[in-house]
Amino acid sequence: MNLARNLEASAYFFPERPAISEGDRKTNYYQLNIMANRIATGLIKQGVKPGDFVAMCYPNSTE
Repeated sequence: MNLARNLEASAYFFPERPAISEGDRKTNYYQLNIMANRIATGLIKQGVKPGDFVAMCYPNSTE
């Protein structure tokens, strides 16, 4: 099982469980899965295909 499938399964079985906590802000698995799918869709639109390597650099935050 890869990370994407694991997240999809967690969002399906435990949608309301917290996946990320940052101070008093919490993101559940359902919300995290939506955010991940938006990023994946953007990468696909840019021409990224399965097997391609992608590096992403973001500050530590729920976003």
